[in-house]
Amino acid sequence: MAVPALDIVAPTQATGSSKIRKAASALAILALIAGACLVTFSGNGSSNQSELSFDDSEFNGGYNDAGSGSRGASRAEIQAYQRAARTTQKEVQNLVRVIRATANRRTAVTVHANLRVPNKLIQALNRPAPRPAPRRIVRCPNMRSIHGGRVSCNGNTPGRRCVFSCTHGMAVRGSRIRVCQRNGRWSGGQPRCSMNVHCTNRQASTNHAGVVRVNPPRGYTMVGGGMDNRYRAWNPRGGIFEEMFPEGGRFRCDMGHGPGRLTCYVKACRLPRGVRCINVRRRKHGSGIMQVNCPRGYTMTGGGMNNLYRHWNRHSGFEEVFPHGNGYRCDMGFGSGHFDCYARCCNLPRTHTTCTTRAVASNHAGVVIARCPSGYYATGGGVYNRYRHFNHLSAFEESYPVGNNAWRCDTGFGAGRLTCYVRCCRFR
Repeated sequence: MAVPALDIVAPTQATGSSKIRKAASALAILALIAGACLVTFSGNGSSNQSELSFDDSEFNGGYNDAGSGSRGASRAEIQAYQRAARTTQKEVQNLVRVIRATANRRTAVTVHANLRVPNKLIQALNRPAPRPAPRRIVRCPNMRSIHGGRVSCNGNTPGRRCVFSCTHGMAVRGSRIRVCQRNGRWSGGQPRCSMNVHCTNRQASTNHAGVVRVNPPRGYTMVGGGMDNRYRAWNPRGGIFEEMFPEGGRFRCDMGHGPGRLTCYVKACRLPRGVRCINVRRRKHGSGIMQVNCPRGYTMTGGGMNNLYRHWNRHSGFEEVFPHGNGYRCDMGFGSGHFDCYARCCNLPRTHTTCTTRAVASNHAGVVIARCPSGYYATGGGVYNRYRHFNHLSAFEESYPVGNNAWRCDTGFGAGRLTCYVRCCRFR
């Protein structure tokens, strides 16, 4: 589209005094502004040139020089034109702003050379109106997913939100829902997927022991267990360790050749869906220790031992059953023995599980307690009897969980020598 021009035609017979010519120039400026307004408001989008003609012939009648024979301008008339000529630059600029703010198309200004119009005013009128700044669209950064879970977003503009969820029975720790804010930032902090694990102890007691079995609570998985021999006399009923081991999904105990007195414990945890636990067993008939390890991909959480030699002599003496590496280590009998060694193994996700074994030793045993670090659960434990003579100081007394982060041990009816072990796991 062609840009319409505003043509200011200057009078050619401006022969009056210089003051009158200046006054005429000022009036021409006002006419220029008024004409620009006329062009602006009356323009209908055509490309025809609009011309505004300023004729000062009405001033020519008696404003020539004295030598022309016409009368000169009176003092009052000259003062009037002087007042008109003193239109301030600020007023002109304000009028320019009005023109530019209301104009819907650009107006080009053409001024004849003999008309004295300030160049700055011409440039201001010819300058295009400033365009409004583009509206800034606020967006939040793309949301990152989380390990072991996923994120679902309905956008990243203010008011939109992202919802996090975890897989395989894991729980969201932190901000489960994050909302995009007007400052371009997400509310809350980046969450993580954590194993929603809780552990507890269960127990069953008897004063007429045969075998005692303890089941975990509903929804929980057995990860280990222990036993407390409550018959503390050096005879076949109190001196023979018989069994303390995982059986299927429960824990099994027996103590004493005949009706002993004992409490059997099961350690159970609520584990994520998809975690599977198994029992691994190895048998030993002869001298020496037996180590049973968990298969690849599984983590040892507990274990136990079943003494298959049930006679009252040194071959039934208790030696050791405790967590070692990623398995359990067992030994029975001062000399050759006959026993089964068990490990409880669970396929816990390695990226969210850390397990370790802690030990505390004593040469003047009463009760010895081994504790887990802060943030860890005690899932299993055991005891190593370092007194290897068949008498009351080598008798098995206790090895069982205390609370959720400790294991309690004792051997010998008197001051025995032992090391107490606890298996500790942290679930992230």
